[in-house]
Amino acid sequence: MSSAGTGFQGHCGRVARIQSVRRTGRDVLVRVEIPEPLRRYVAGRGSLALDGISLTVASWEDPCAAVALVPYTLEHTIASEYEEGRDVNLEVDLIARYLERLA
Repeated sequence: MSSAGTGFQGHCGRVARIQSVRRTGRDVLVRVEIPEPLRRYVAGRGSLALDGISLTVASWEDPCAAVALVPYTLEHTIASEYEEGRDVNLEVDLIARYLERLA
Protein backbone atom coordinates (compact mmCIF):
# COMPACT_ATOMS: atom_id res chain seq x y z
CA MET A 1 0.00 0.00 0.00
CA SER A 2 1.30 3.42 -0.84
CA SER A 3 1.13 6.29 1.60
CA ALA A 4 1.94 8.83 -1.10
CA GLY A 5 0.15 12.11 -0.59
CA THR A 6 -0.73 11.44 3.03
CA GLY A 7 2.10 13.35 4.69
CA PHE A 8 3.83 10.14 5.80
CA GLN A 9 7.40 9.46 4.80
CA GLY A 10 7.76 5.75 5.52
CA HIS A 11 9.89 6.03 8.64
CA CYS A 12 9.17 5.22 12.26
CA GLY A 13 8.73 8.14 14.62
CA ARG A 14 8.48 5.99 17.76
CA VAL A 15 7.23 2.67 18.99
CA ALA A 16 3.76 2.66 20.55
CA ARG A 17 1.88 -0.04 22.45
CA ILE A 18 -1.59 -1.30 21.62
CA GLN A 19 -3.80 -0.89 24.69
CA SER A 20 -6.91 -2.64 23.41
CA VAL A 21 -8.45 -4.30 20.38
CA ARG A 22 -12.24 -4.38 20.18
CA ARG A 23 -14.06 -6.21 17.41
CA THR A 24 -17.48 -4.93 16.41
CA GLY A 25 -18.94 -6.88 13.55
CA ARG A 26 -16.47 -6.81 10.67
CA ASP A 27 -14.62 -3.73 11.96
CA VAL A 28 -11.96 -3.46 14.66
CA LEU A 29 -11.29 -0.52 16.97
CA VAL A 30 -7.67 -0.33 18.13
CA ARG A 31 -6.52 1.96 20.98
CA VAL A 32 -2.84 2.86 20.94
CA GLU A 33 -0.93 4.69 23.67
CA ILE A 34 0.94 7.56 22.05
CA PRO A 35 4.40 8.32 23.50
CA GLU A 36 4.55 11.69 25.29
CA PRO A 37 6.76 13.54 22.77
CA LEU A 38 4.33 12.81 19.91
CA ARG A 39 0.98 13.45 21.65
CA ARG A 40 0.84 17.09 20.58
CA TYR A 41 0.73 15.98 16.94
CA VAL A 42 -2.38 13.81 17.32
CA ALA A 43 -5.91 15.13 16.84
CA GLY A 44 -9.31 13.55 16.40
CA ARG A 45 -9.96 12.95 12.70
CA GLY A 46 -6.26 13.58 12.09
CA SER A 47 -3.85 11.08 10.58
CA LEU A 48 -1.25 8.70 11.90
CA ALA A 49 0.43 5.57 10.63
CA LEU A 50 0.81 2.26 12.42
CA ASP A 51 3.36 -0.09 10.89
CA GLY A 52 3.24 2.04 7.75
CA ILE A 53 -0.57 1.85 7.46
CA SER A 54 -2.04 5.32 7.02
CA LEU A 55 -5.07 5.65 9.31
CA THR A 56 -7.54 8.26 10.54
CA VAL A 57 -7.81 8.92 14.27
CA ALA A 58 -11.37 7.96 15.23
CA SER A 59 -11.01 9.44 18.72
CA TRP A 60 -8.36 11.01 20.92
CA GLU A 61 -8.36 10.67 24.71
CA ASP A 62 -4.90 11.57 25.98
CA PRO A 63 -2.75 9.45 26.02
CA CYS A 64 -4.54 7.07 23.62
CA ALA A 65 -5.64 7.38 20.03
CA ALA A 66 -8.24 5.02 18.62
CA VAL A 67 -8.29 3.98 14.97
CA ALA A 68 -11.00 2.01 13.20
CA LEU A 69 -9.83 -0.77 10.94
CA VAL A 70 -12.21 -1.73 8.15
CA PRO A 71 -12.30 -5.17 6.50
CA TYR A 72 -10.15 -4.07 3.53
CA THR A 73 -7.35 -2.89 5.84
CA LEU A 74 -7.59 -6.06 7.91
CA GLU A 75 -7.39 -8.24 4.79
CA HIS A 76 -4.49 -6.43 3.10
CA THR A 77 -2.16 -5.44 5.96
CA ILE A 78 -0.67 -6.90 9.13
CA ALA A 79 -3.31 -5.05 11.17
CA SER A 80 -5.29 -8.29 11.46
CA GLU A 81 -2.49 -9.49 13.79
CA TYR A 82 -2.88 -6.62 16.26
CA GLU A 83 -3.54 -7.58 19.86
CA GLU A 84 -3.35 -5.93 23.26
CA GLY A 85 0.23 -5.35 24.40
CA ARG A 86 1.76 -5.53 20.93
CA ASP A 87 4.27 -2.85 19.96
CA VAL A 88 3.74 -1.08 16.65
CA ASN A 89 5.77 1.45 14.71
CA LEU A 90 4.12 4.86 14.98
CA GLU A 91 4.48 7.85 12.71
CA VAL A 92 2.54 11.07 13.18
CA ASP A 93 1.47 13.34 10.37
CA LEU A 94 4.44 15.17 8.88
CA ILE A 95 2.30 18.24 8.14
CA ALA A 96 1.63 18.68 11.88
CA ARG A 97 5.37 18.63 12.51
CA TYR A 98 6.00 21.20 9.78
CA LEU A 99 3.27 23.49 11.13
CA GLU A 100 4.81 23.37 14.59
CA ARG A 101 8.20 24.24 13.18
CA LEU A 102 6.82 27.19 11.25
CA ALA A 103 4.80 28.55 14.17
